[in-house]
Amino acid sequence: MDYQITKTLVEKKLLKEEMEVTATYTSPDFSGFGKVKTTGSFFIHGIQHTADNIVFVLRSTADGKFKKIFCEYVETIEGMPIDRFCACYNLNLSGENTSTKKKRGRRSKAVLQQMALEAQEKNNGR
Repeated sequence: MDYQITKTLVEKKLLKEEMEVTATYTSPDFSGFGKVKTTGSFFIHGIQHTADNIVFVLRSTADGKFKKIFCEYVETIEGMPIDRFCACYNLNLSGENTSTKKKRGRRSKAVLQQMALEAQEKNNGR
């Protein structure tokens, strides 16, 4: 996850403690000498701001151990990919608001009344 979108989500309080995230981290392999990239599921325990990055203090859902992971290594939030999570709140991946799309379905009663008034005024003006 990019720093800018993470900063926006934290400022708008859309990314907070006790939310579940999936992140990639390194762990020792079976020999104990090398490191292997592993993906795990975590709960956010805390969010720390550094000079140029955001660090998550995460608690594992499997064994309860704590890890500190940079925001770039977070892959999903609440089971959704980052772009889909942002789309739910009308944000793009740069952290800016997007315009809402036209919704399908019935129009509200207020909108229908306004359209009827405009049509009457248009017909009266002929």
